[in-house]
Amino acid sequence: MHRQRRPYEKDATGKVVKYVGFRKDNTELEKRKQLQEKILNNIPLPIHIKDVEDNFRYVFCNEESQRMFDTHEGETVYNIIDQQQGKQMQKTDLEVFTTGKPYLGLERITLKDGRVYDTIVRKNIIYDGDKRLLLNIRWDQSLQNELGDAGRGMQLDLSLAGDMEYYNGLVFSGYVAGVPRAVLKGGRYDLLAQRFTPGACALGFALYLDELERAVGDRLRVITAEARSYLGVTSVGHRRYDVVVSDCFGGAEPVRELATVEALRLVRGSLNVGGVYVANIVSANEGSDVTFLRDCAATALEVFAHAWVVPCGDAEFGGEENYLLIASDGDYAFAEAVPFDAGFLGTVLHDK
Repeated sequence: MHRQRRPYEKDATGKVVKYVGFRKDNTELEKRKQLQEKILNNIPLPIHIKDVEDNFRYVFCNEESQRMFDTHEGETVYNIIDQQQGKQMQKTDLEVFTTGKPYLGLERITLKDGRVYDTIVRKNIIYDGDKRLLLNIRWDQSLQNELGDAGRGMQLDLSLAGDMEYYNGLVFSGYVAGVPRAVLKGGRYDLLAQRFTPGACALGFALYLDELERAVGDRLRVITAEARSYLGVTSVGHRRYDVVVSDCFGGAEPVRELATVEALRLVRGSLNVGGVYVANIVSANEGSDVTFLRDCAATALEVFAHAWVVPCGDAEFGGEENYLLIASDGDYAFAEAVPFDAGFLGTVLHDK
């Protein structure tokens, strides 16, 4: 039979001679708490928790709640809105707290600094041990209201989960009539971007052309093939294009085999008269190294009569600089193109 260990020891006479303390290891508990806070802070919805029994004070505010409403732990709603709004808001808070029934409704919030938010709010009771707390989750309707009729086609689904593990916040899907599955999927993936650029924010999407092909029929053809092999077929055949776009990378590195003289000759052979070749080129070392851009410009002028360089970086979020290299036998004008001379041109690229 297992005997429970006592928190003290006795001598032969029964006198307590030593107390034995037990120390609880809270390391795993603390790690779990930190993980939960990280998850809540990455949700792109304002979330805060109130202690109704302590004058409705905030005991937790996630980062989105702090950003949008300027809420802070230890304060109350009266720090951000006026008395009349605060009383009305606390009325529903108290009703949920008293009845235990969740609340889902619309609330307009006018902050003291003049900002106005139309929100969908869900209020519910949660427990911290025996302590009852009030959980508030809000969704800002302002963007949908501003979109007007266009926004009426939007639907909010808080159960939507992306099938890409790297999404950490808002996810979205796009649909077209007649296609049963999404033709566009995307979302925020800050955590993935921050592995390459600390502090970066990222939002992206993928367009599923094979699904879109179902809707547009003959107007869209999706071809899966090795690029140079396919260009070799079209350059000697009858299919011609007005524009050929190259946006190919192996990780963060450009695909050199698609930028050589030999590759561009295949591109030129696939274009209609006056057709345009466009390549997306990313600089290195946070924009300071444009060697590959210079080499591509020199290579393009070996094949085409004209070439232009158009910068298209993002000053706020872009860690590297993006450039469009445009080449054609047609003489066009691009308003954003930057002039360059022969001194800018690098080494002409050839197949090895």
